[in-house]
Amino acid sequence: MHAYRIETRIPDNHLLYIPVPTFAAGEDVEVIILAKEQNSNFETKIQQLKQAAFDPLFLADTEQIARDF
Repeated sequence: MHAYRIETRIPDNHLLYIPVPTFAAGEDVEVIILAKEQNSNFETKIQQLKQAAFDPLFLADTEQIARDF
């Protein structure tokens, strides 16, 4: 399986046209769309970062990274 990242904006008609790398015709693919949250308020971003410091998953990840290094 190969992964390709293509970033684009949603057009007014909500139709995405994605150029596909060279695959065999008829090959099955899986398409996943991840929408980024548009949060441009600086204070809100700072609050989210402060809350992340107490997130159990975040703490477990940082602990694992510390053990790896």
